[in-house]
Amino acid sequence: MLILDDMWDLLDIDRIRVPRPNAQNRCKIIITTRQLAICNLMETDKITKLDVLQKGDAWNLFHQKAGEVVDLPNIEPCAREIVRECSGLPLAIITVGCAMKGKSSVQVWENASRALREASPEIEALWISSSSRNFGKFLVKAGLGLQEAPMVEDWIVVERISLLGNEIKRLPNNPFCSRLETLLLQGNQTLENIPDGLFESMEALQVLNLSFTKLCSLPPSLSNLSNLRFLSLGDCKNLEDIPPLGKLKQLQVLNLRGTGFTRLPQEMGELVNLRHLDLSYTSDLQEIEYGLISRLTNLEELDMYESRYILEMEMVVQNGRSWRA
Repeated sequence: MLILDDMWDLLDIDRIRVPRPNAQNRCKIIITTRQLAICNLMETDKITKLDVLQKGDAWNLFHQKAGEVVDLPNIEPCAREIVRECSGLPLAIITVGCAMKGKSSVQVWENASRALREASPEIEALWISSSSRNFGKFLVKAGLGLQEAPMVEDWIVVERISLLGNEIKRLPNNPFCSRLETLLLQGNQTLENIPDGLFESMEALQVLNLSFTKLCSLPPSLSNLSNLRFLSLGDCKNLEDIPPLGKLKQLQVLNLRGTGFTRLPQEMGELVNLRHLDLSYTSDLQEIEYGLISRLTNLEELDMYESRYILEMEMVVQNGRSWRA
């Protein structure tokens, strides 16, 4: 038996001198792939489609991996929320379940739930359906060590692109991808610049993740993303300034964790739909304009753990000086 796991391209069986299965040699070849076309091109005899897990099965798998701690009354609600955010993906459920095994602190579970809630658009974007109706709508080249982004022609018709965890240094300038809804570029630690025109034709973009890159600045065209709902710039430590974000009226989640900003622009107060703002570990943040946070009328969660701004504020309070929020 030969198992070919996670195939992305057609493999010529004859060329690698593997005998084709027949009744005489009793050979078997098993292929796993995210693309139905690969199965057809390889002339497989039987195709088995694996869908995401149903709610009950997802919970049972998580319970098996995380252990009986999830049955504790103060843990179970958070655990079920985590399972929901895993979107039925077995790999995500197993990974998170094993990581949470034996953890009895409610705070730890709440932190994990929050992290997954912010990452859930990415989890969903990484599920590549094998059904024909979705074929060709996704471009996933994650964790392959790519140094060059895929050709511009590959961007045109797709709705979701995942290039996370590569070594990409350059991105195309003004690719025409008006259908693109999700763009995941996090973990490309060699990426230092974004072309001025990258976002010019991405009016449908809703999810953008640039975390853990070496970006020093962002192009003004970022402001064109009027439908953007999720923006993550977490741990972009070289990023010291951002263009005005006031036009991103639909933005709901903004992750600025660990960035190098010294101040928040006043235009951020115009993000009327913002619900989650992460300013944790912003060791250089010194200034937040008076009244900016209070203008975010839909804000549900503000994380400023280990932010320099909060630490300095605490020192002011301890020294008995006045401070205004």
